[in-house]
Amino acid sequence: MRHGTNYIHSAATSTVCLSKSAERNVIFMKNPLKIFLIRRYQSHWSQHSGINQFIKYMDKELFQITEHVVLPNQNKTRPIRFLKRKISDFLRRGGPARYHVNDFLAELHGLCDFFRHRYDILFYLDGEHSLNFLPGWISIFSNFVNRPRVIAMYHQPPDNKLHTWIDMDALRKLDSAIVFSEIQADDLSRYLPKKNITTVLHGIDVDFFRPDISNKDNEKFRCLSVGYWLRDYDTVIKAAESLKDYSTIEFHIVSSKVNPPSDLKNVYVHKDISDDVLLKLYQKSDILFMPLLDATANNVILEALACGLPVITTELPGTKDYLTGREGFLVPPGELDSYINKLLFLYKNRGKEDQMSLRARKRAEELSWPNFSRKLEKLLLEITQREQCSNSKP
Repeated sequence: MRHGTNYIHSAATSTVCLSKSAERNVIFMKNPLKIFLIRRYQSHWSQHSGINQFIKYMDKELFQITEHVVLPNQNKTRPIRFLKRKISDFLRRGGPARYHVNDFLAELHGLCDFFRHRYDILFYLDGEHSLNFLPGWISIFSNFVNRPRVIAMYHQPPDNKLHTWIDMDALRKLDSAIVFSEIQADDLSRYLPKKNITTVLHGIDVDFFRPDISNKDNEKFRCLSVGYWLRDYDTVIKAAESLKDYSTIEFHIVSSKVNPPSDLKNVYVHKDISDDVLLKLYQKSDILFMPLLDATANNVILEALACGLPVITTELPGTKDYLTGREGFLVPPGELDSYINKLLFLYKNRGKEDQMSLRARKRAEELSWPNFSRKLEKLLLEITQREQCSNSKP
């Protein structure tokens, strides 16, 4: 079911067997599964956004999660920065391009924690960054101790940075890869068995990101664009230029890296704003106008849906996984006139905008973090039981 609330993709035959095993595990498991989770600190994640949000919704009776956050290199002294850069260059030779010395320290910490606590699952929250040596280190000792299952999430689209950012040898050591779009799953199936790749649609905090019609200004039609990574702001600026004679249409951009022409009076840029201010911008806006260069999951689209905004974005394999087409419009890449026509359609047909707003909120509720966490819990239980299930087959 491509757009339903139970969207988990895996091999059908293994799902039946593993689901039964996982259900038995829930009933008879005396101790929670221990998870050592490694993730990079991401400055653009906030208190209410970022894939790590699912952790707070996981069942504490089933899972005990130790979270290790890899911090950026913050040393101000020049010699230490130089030394860390040289060590990072050495560590990433032939491996992931974004790997640095703090990732290495996190994996060392994971090795020590494995011997101290014997965790059941080693979980890389962003496999593009920190996954490198640890799975190989642990496999050396697999003849003496039970090896944990190794899982990694991947976020980047295949045609962007994915292949240059990851280490293929480490990828092949995974027991499971979790992705957020079917196009990623198809790509990674060249390196992993399909049964070891699962697509789980990204979640959203629907309690924080919510509609509030009291913030609307019916005198203005506000088009909101947020973020920077893989955004197509050239199209946003061109659309604003084309519509500058519409005095009631405004374009609001939330990004510290976008500088529109100073003569565009219908474009407003917001930089370094708080979560609460961002929420108010969503609630005041009429549509999310977010042309993209590429995408898998996109936090901004999910936040806008949760706030009841119709979405006008680019038709990509990743966006089609999250949008059914009833919550806004998907526009083929590069078709500026089509973007403008869809925007003007909603500008002139507020009733249609209201219908799409209700559908947008409903779609976001299907993708809530509690729903995401229940799917992930089931998957983790299945992964830990795969070998037992396999051995039980005649």
